[in-house]
Amino acid sequence: MRIRTAATAMIMMLFVTPALAQDTAGQAAQGQPAPVAPEKKICRTLVPTGSMMPKRICLTKAEWQEFGDENEKAVNAMLHRPSPNTSLKLSDF
Repeated sequence: MRIRTAATAMIMMLFVTPALAQDTAGQAAQGQPAPVAPEKKICRTLVPTGSMMPKRICLTKAEWQEFGDENEKAVNAMLHRPSPNTSLKLSDF
């Protein structure tokens, strides 16, 4: 029974594979771009502030770039903001 099922599956593959190849070739001939493979995910382990438990985050290269840019902007905003007590002088006390 297993051999019969395997043989049937192999025969079906022989008929389906050329049909799929023709479909892809037909799309290329019509000027349609071939389907693009999704971007590879890059996983990193990060420990969020206030937590001891690391979290695994998986993003594409472009998403990691955006993540880094947003973090850099936040750090620069914190570093370059004015101090809340800049108007006070030692003589005011």
